[in-house]
Amino acid sequence: MKKPLGFNQLLLIAFTIFASLLAGCANNPDKQVVKQQEQQTIVDVSFGTVSEVNEVMLAGNVTPIGGTTAGVLGRVAGASAGGSSGAAVQILATLGGMVGSILGSSAEEAMTRKKGLEIYVILDDTQEMVRVVQTAEVAFKAGDAVKVIENGSKSHVEHRE
Repeated sequence: MKKPLGFNQLLLIAFTIFASLLAGCANNPDKQVVKQQEQQTIVDVSFGTVSEVNEVMLAGNVTPIGGTTAGVLGRVAGASAGGSSGAAVQILATLGGMVGSILGSSAEEAMTRKKGLEIYVILDDTQEMVRVVQTAEVAFKAGDAVKVIENGSKSHVEHRE
């Protein structure tokens, strides 16, 4: 008869699944990825000069994956800590699931945070100043000649070539 999986083995399996899901979200840095909703659409392009750049931290993602995975693990841990009393097992399993879910969501958000930039650009045609916040994949500094690309309510800054 097979021995049931222990808590450490279940934790390792859950961590492996969680890490595999996150690894599948990696980007190819060599090519610009264009989202499907941006394909075959008209975008506005304005030219300008960067006047100020500030480093910011972009909030991470919170999906059901982190909270659900940690919630299941917390429930298993709570149930195994509850002993043999039926009421105690149910209470500890429920509390373990709730705490695990909260911690899992928080951990996922922290793990998916990114460095970002707050870029202020003075537009050439109107002398209007605009602010764009985006990921810090490309460095910008005051005085850089740039283009601001707007697509509906979304925008980003690129260097002029």
